[in-house]
Amino acid sequence: MLTPLTQPAVEPGRRLRREWMLAAAVGGLALGATALWLGRVWSPLLAARWLLPASAVALFELWLVRRYLGDHTKPDRGEPLAALGAGNAVTLLRGLAVAMMSGFLATPLPDGPLAWLPAALCAGGALLDVFDGYAARLAGTASRLGEILDVEFDALTVLLVSALAVRYGNLPWWFVPLGAARYAFMWGLARRTGLGKPVRPLTPSAQRRVTAGAYMAFLSTMLVPVVNPPGTYVAAVVFATPYAVLFLRDWLVVSAAINPASAAYRGIWVPAAAFARRWLPPALRLAIAALVAWAGLQRHTPDWGGFAMMAGLSLSPLGASVFSTLTLLAAGLVTAGVLTRLAATLLIVAAAADVLTAGLSLPNGALLAATCALPALGGGAFTLWEPESDGIFRRRLGEPDVD
Repeated sequence: MLTPLTQPAVEPGRRLRREWMLAAAVGGLALGATALWLGRVWSPLLAARWLLPASAVALFELWLVRRYLGDHTKPDRGEPLAALGAGNAVTLLRGLAVAMMSGFLATPLPDGPLAWLPAALCAGGALLDVFDGYAARLAGTASRLGEILDVEFDALTVLLVSALAVRYGNLPWWFVPLGAARYAFMWGLARRTGLGKPVRPLTPSAQRRVTAGAYMAFLSTMLVPVVNPPGTYVAAVVFATPYAVLFLRDWLVVSAAINPASAAYRGIWVPAAAFARRWLPPALRLAIAALVAWAGLQRHTPDWGGFAMMAGLSLSPLGASVFSTLTLLAAGLVTAGVLTRLAATLLIVAAAADVLTAGLSLPNGALLAATCALPALGGGAFTLWEPESDGIFRRRLGEPDVD
């Protein structure tokens, strides 16, 4: 996620340059067609405003691809690859989705079904991010270029989604500088290098992938039209804290302030991290059980009908009863440590629905915070059945796990 970039290794071949130009043409046509469609279903003026930042981001992405096109080589042997391949094609499609999403930075939040488009584009880009590396490895075309684009597009996506969520008022202002953390990190590395100060390589970390994935999923949710403060601010603190802590830890490593191989570091950080991963989730699970039990004693359940109305949907009393039953079932599963991440995700929706319909209170705020932490942490100790283990979150598709 934070590996410093290098200059292109070799001048790209003619086929790579042609494929890059083809990608630029296809992207331009897609942006133009989308702008025309938005002009018809929304407003010509707003469509023009949307097109400006969308085009600027797309051009920046194309510039990145062209700059590092010479790095389209096999990571292990440095052997040049003739064609971009399926993996980079998926990455370029992901970049197009992110560029389209960024266009809404220059417009007000759309009304009606169109209001879901920024979140859909963000979620689509995140889904494509899961499969681009897998497609490259499956086709045998994994390359240094793909690694670079993955890093760069990740950083750009986090910054743009953070800015858009702040623009819509769903996140506090400090999420924008937090979204730019990777760029500040790289500037700091360049600064240290220029001053002749030591720079250490960043060690692999499975927890970095877990945290980054959970953070990106959280940011995507912040673009959904039905979410708004104060519940989003509660969730923001939960997700931002480990993200910021890991960035700080990585900076201390590369700036040679700490040595992850030293006995002192391994004697403090490693046991502390292992203790937190094992024993913090059971404490959260017990807290969730207590909060749900307290709500039951108070005869208080989320207003699923009101929540559906906020999303522009209608829900019958029977449907509301089904959702209430599923909420209780999810709470039981979390307490027992069965399908913890999946059940906690449903509880996040339930807690958010209660905050949105009944207002923020200490019980539902605490429930929202506790459930937000579990999908990234897992069930910890005393789980009965957790097939959605860390391995799913700690590695990309088709890639071995990282310890």
